Amino acid sequence: MRKRIKQLIIFALVVGLTYGLLSQHFFFYGRQFKILPKEELTFNNTFVNVEPTELRTPLKILRDDTLREIGVGDVMVEFEIITSQELEDLEQRIDG
Repeated sequence: MRKRIKQLIIFALVVGLTYGLLSQHFFFYGRQFKILPKEELTFNNTFVNVEPTELRTPLKILRDDTLREIGVGDVMVEFEIITSQELEDLEQRIDG
């Protein structure tokens, strides 16, 4: 009986963890992180590193419509990667 209860507890933990991963975006910048809810359950863009590199620029990150809609620009401003004015300029370039 104890073995069955232990299995059910482990199963519940795995299901809960999976649901948590499916329903949240985790944004990382160095040692900082921010969690934002997803609009739909998916593994797409679950873990997003917003630290700019040669290949991962703020403009490229903002070009992802899903991320832009949930507020990745505000996250980058909060992490002081870009300023509010730079965010507006980048959004105009994308929309424009």
